[in-house]
Amino acid sequence: MPTARTLSLRTRPDDTADPANDMAARRTELTNRAAPAHAPIWEPTTVAAPSRVEILIPADIEASIIATLTRALRADETHQIGNANREAELRNIFETLDPLQAREVLRRLDVNRSDDPLARGFGRLVVERRSRLRAFLADARRRQALRAG
Repeated sequence: MPTARTLSLRTRPDDTADPANDMAARRTELTNRAAPAHAPIWEPTTVAAPSRVEILIPADIEASIIATLTRALRADETHQIGNANREAELRNIFETLDPLQAREVLRRLDVNRSDDPLARGFGRLVVERRSRLRAFLADARRRQALRAG
């Protein structure tokens, strides 16, 4: 029955060109070295989150957005034309919002709370219309810059 053999690393003090000897010496140096007294100890710092500034959408504009989102189709409108008209009306209303208010509307749509009538009404639109209106809201800063000249 063969006996088990173990390998051990033997280093000679006079052999400085041997890579194994260099590694052993470096390992010994690193494990025996004491940390300098001035070395900073990492401590997590707590940074207070900035308080969220509440941006209010004027009540009349919010009411008109919700009314437009929830209104029934008119008698002379087909489904496609009625929803295209609804999208155009919403664009006209969104045009009156400043960039911060438009961003607040986008935030409310992203949060999508079930008790938010604006988010609920917006969810009734088809995906393509929702994405176009979201893009329109997100573009408010550029439109304001173009108006300012």
